[in-house]
Amino acid sequence: MEQLNEGIRDHIMNPGPGGSVRRRVLLQAACAGPLAAWLPHSRAAAAASSRTWRLATGYSADGLHARNIELFAQEVKAATGGTLSIEVHAGGKLAKLPDIFPGVQDGRFEAGEILLSAVAGTLPMAGVDAIPFVVSGYADAQRLAELARRPIDDKARDFGLRMLFDVPWPPQGLYSNRPLQAIGDLRGLRMRTYNDTTRRFASYVQAKAVEVNAVDLPAALRSGQIDAMITSAATGVESQAWTGMKHFYDVHAWIPKNAVAVSRAAFGSLAPEQQQAVLASAEQAQRRGWQMSEDAARAAKQTLGGHGMAVEPPGPILTRELKRLGEKFSLEWIRATNGLGNAVFLPYFTQAASR
Repeated sequence: MEQLNEGIRDHIMNPGPGGSVRRRVLLQAACAGPLAAWLPHSRAAAAASSRTWRLATGYSADGLHARNIELFAQEVKAATGGTLSIEVHAGGKLAKLPDIFPGVQDGRFEAGEILLSAVAGTLPMAGVDAIPFVVSGYADAQRLAELARRPIDDKARDFGLRMLFDVPWPPQGLYSNRPLQAIGDLRGLRMRTYNDTTRRFASYVQAKAVEVNAVDLPAALRSGQIDAMITSAATGVESQAWTGMKHFYDVHAWIPKNAVAVSRAAFGSLAPEQQQAVLASAEQAQRRGWQMSEDAARAAKQTLGGHGMAVEPPGPILTRELKRLGEKFSLEWIRATNGLGNAVFLPYFTQAASR
């Protein structure tokens, strides 16, 4: 190499006849070696910085949540120039819903979608969106989510997770096969129950609890097994609620959310520009997902009405009684969190009172 360099210097300083041509040829020869040696290392470095995350969700690929997550994955790949890819495993194929939180925590996969209220035993503040009759619509749900996100994420980090974004399900409404003007009208009716909240509600209004899983709901409606239920307009469409119900009261009983979380270790291993791309894409997915949920709720209510159901807001008496019931459930939840819930509910209800 030293001899080659000496020859180059000699011909550059003393080109002689045809020197300009020889100078160009020698310079090209001198550069070719180092450049050829550098290119494989460059490609290797790019390959080493590229990675793939697996993201598990327990919900079907054609649902609003999985569709939004798929768009998020596409945006992350584009924003990182392909250096970070996210494989979305929908339908519980990678992990069932209850196994997703511990799966991300244990590093079995890098990211996953969880139903927040389902992990309230681990993250107490995550149960706030499942408290009945606290929010009256998406605007309230947004305010509640904004207040709860930081406490939920702070606790999740203790378990090795970082929350990226959350998206609500369409609001839960009140169905009945007869008109309802007050809570007392539910007394004695056969009410579908499927979780602790619906069981407690049925008990409070003195309805007869009838346990019906989602898969069995269409048959229960057609056979007249139930007189009332609380579920979303979207679920009502899927189960053809009009076969057994005549009224849908848009009470916004609660607006539960799913959240996409990532392993802190996986996120921390990214380059700073990759991390920023993920966070920017997550913010976009959150905005889009909330709008998708609202659009789905609106379309579902139109479908219910199109099949002859009366779709309406609750009357003033029922509204007032449900709000009081929400205060009761809120106090119970605050006590269950040993007072931690006050950090969310005090500002939430203070803002509501000042509006």
